[in-house]
Amino acid sequence: MSTDDVSIPDEIKVQMQMQAYLDRAIDYYVFSRKAVMLGVVPVGGSLFHTAVEMLLHCGLSAKYSQAELEKKFSKHELSHMWTEFKSVFANANLSKFDRFVNHHRQWKELRYPKNGSGGSAIFFGRTKPDPEIMKQNMANMPKSSVQIEINLEEMDEFMSSVVQAVGVNPDHIKIKLQYKAELLSFYLDENLHPLFDGKKITSSATLLKR
Repeated sequence: MSTDDVSIPDEIKVQMQMQAYLDRAIDYYVFSRKAVMLGVVPVGGSLFHTAVEMLLHCGLSAKYSQAELEKKFSKHELSHMWTEFKSVFANANLSKFDRFVNHHRQWKELRYPKNGSGGSAIFFGRTKPDPEIMKQNMANMPKSSVQIEINLEEMDEFMSSVVQAVGVNPDHIKIKLQYKAELLSFYLDENLHPLFDGKKITSSATLLKR
């Protein structure tokens, strides 16, 4: 009997789709963190944009099939996904990240080099910058330039908050990363909002919290 002949319960199909998106989100996320730490910022920002998109798709899979997601969010606009995500997880108090999501949608525009005199100004760091210093830095840049900022603290806070909103079991992510010490390190290094510590666990874990 082929797998096509096997009837898979709808609940399991949803979790399989969620897991596929979550696995991709975590992969992009841990490497975006490392890239930002190394100063490879345009690439790190682009990787993080994709990580956010995959994580939002993980949550939205609770409502939409794969085909529906592809049709509804074909333009990869984070702001549209974010609005819908907040409606699905309305009790999670996620509006505090509205500015963060809208700001990071710009990485999609920087994915490819473009000709022109405007250029881009990218500021990066480990922790949230002083707002006044950032305001001065931005004010000194040409008006036509793309001005964007990224830091690990806000990245980590956002990702942990969204994972918790979806109801993902942190141990599921930990088991995925701990098979390579480097991967776990990429996640934990200078992470002020970790979902777990570095102690190894051996038991299996469900995708969602019970």
